[in-house]
Amino acid sequence: MKPEIEAKFLDVDHDALRAKLKEIGAECTDPMRLNIEMEGPDEAGLKDLAAKLGLDWSKVCHGSVEIVYRGEYDVTDEDINKIQVITFEEPTPVWLEQRRRA
Repeated sequence: MKPEIEAKFLDVDHDALRAKLKEIGAECTDPMRLNIEMEGPDEAGLKDLAAKLGLDWSKVCHGSVEIVYRGEYDVTDEDINKIQVITFEEPTPVWLEQRRRA
């Protein structure tokens, strides 16, 4: 099995990212999440792609989805683990929306 590096970026300008993707001949056809996640075989390749997309590597996060939710909401890992279903089709739970960071 080949190792894989994963990098997450929070606070992303989605419109700017879509424009950068278009510049390099790519397109995002799915809704964008709270964060942007990239995966690849090595860090150097991810850093290069991040630079092409205008993402600041100094702000990269590594780890599970809890990191993203803690960045957007005032919650603990335990709070996140209580959410039974997280999909784009379901609205954000009211209790979670009430904890959204300003």
